[in-house]
Amino acid sequence: MKYFIGLLSLIIVCSCSQNQKVRETMEDEDGWLILIDDQLTAWNTVGEPAVAVNENILSLTQSAASPTAMLVTHETFENFHLTFDVQTSDLQSFVLFRFNDGVKSTPERAGYMLSTDPDPNQLNPVGTILNVARSTIPEDYDPTQWNTIEVEAVKELLSVSINGERVAVSNDRQFSSGKIALAVPTESGASIRFKDMKVQKLAVIQVVTELVEEKFRSDTTREWQSLFDGSTLTGWSPVGDGRWQVENEAIHGYSGEGGGFLVSDGAFRNFYLKTQFKIIKEDNSGIFIRKSPDSVNVTITDAIECNIYDHNGPSHAYSTGSIATHARSWFGMIDYDDWNEMEIFAEDDHIVMFVNGRKSSESYLPKQFDKAGNICLQGGIQVFAPEQGPSDVYFKEVMVKSFD
Repeated sequence: MKYFIGLLSLIIVCSCSQNQKVRETMEDEDGWLILIDDQLTAWNTVGEPAVAVNENILSLTQSAASPTAMLVTHETFENFHLTFDVQTSDLQSFVLFRFNDGVKSTPERAGYMLSTDPDPNQLNPVGTILNVARSTIPEDYDPTQWNTIEVEAVKELLSVSINGERVAVSNDRQFSSGKIALAVPTESGASIRFKDMKVQKLAVIQVVTELVEEKFRSDTTREWQSLFDGSTLTGWSPVGDGRWQVENEAIHGYSGEGGGFLVSDGAFRNFYLKTQFKIIKEDNSGIFIRKSPDSVNVTITDAIECNIYDHNGPSHAYSTGSIATHARSWFGMIDYDDWNEMEIFAEDDHIVMFVNGRKSSESYLPKQFDKAGNICLQGGIQVFAPEQGPSDVYFKEVMVKSFD
């Protein structure tokens, strides 16, 4: 938080304190703009960063005299492909894109902030676009070695890859263009190293598109279908070790150690699902979608798991609101003392989740998941305290609007 406050001060004065350069940025034979050279011709300095370039490796070091120093490109980019190698060790720093220096606002409202924090247990690990998309981090990521990070920004579609594996994706319209910036590490005397940094401008046809959540929410041509009548389990079938009953116009599920599901009779491919859920903190639950109707069990290889599970805190790989194994959510999005809302949007290979009105995760899934399938409610599994008795998860107002 101290770093954000410092960066806020920097952003407010950024536009009037840059050391402006007038040299032209170098371009390679494929049209990529080379961002790291011995003279740093692509960059303006903000504050007094400790900068060193050796054999086209850029080192940025924080100093007590200028704790919020940055390098900012003098050129603005709208649609682009940015790639660079980074060696972070155990440092927290940021690469900003579509960054608008001089904007008198909070840092996250001045541009997109891409984290390079290598700690997977932090809320914003490497590859995360702060407040937009949380990174999954590839298993082969080693912060002591060089890792390749790529950012593609094409209109509202933002995508981040690490070592060739996509780790974060989101459609977001907060910023349409801006500069690229490199922030120094948060620890005094610490350094972060970059090499092979280049950017390619992309030509994109400027057409107006709707975000899937906007399109599905605003549609008035299709009717809502209630999957739960409030008093019976008509339209549902149990699978596995589960106990299901209706209490106070809500579905109460408990499945013990073996796991169990309540599976809808209907199958859906493209749809907008909206429901309310309530869960105790120790519970592990979720909503699985697109389960093949002819499959016996419910698994993450055959269905898509929209997770409900926060017990492990930020260190949990896929907390509530995540698309398990595909896209991570933010920790702490739900209220354990009240009902919570979950929205799921499925359009072809594209899945978007919202929890309590905030986008929690988004992903474009492999072809095997682009199919019609059942909706499955997972009975709670109290994995950390089974001796305390049954777990508790409740669902109500399960509504779906089909776009098939």
